[in-house]
Amino acid sequence: MKLVTREKWDKLSPRSKGYVLYMQAELPGSELKGLSNPYRWGSANASKFEEGERLAVLEAQDGDD
Repeated sequence: MKLVTREKWDKLSPRSKGYVLYMQAELPGSELKGLSNPYRWGSANASKFEEGERLAVLEAQDGDD
C-alpha cells in the first residue's frame, strides 16, 4: 500500500480524509500520525469526515474475517 503524504491528504475531500486517516495514520512512515478531524464539530464537513472513518472501520473489519 502506498502511503498518502500530508500534502496530498490536505487536498482530499472530507470523506476521503476520514477514510485515509483511519487506514494509514498508524502505519510505519505515515505522515498522518497524530492528525485528527480538522473540521469543526457539528459541521457538514465533520460529518463527511466521520462517514469516511466509518467506511474504513467497516472495510477493516471485513478484512479480518
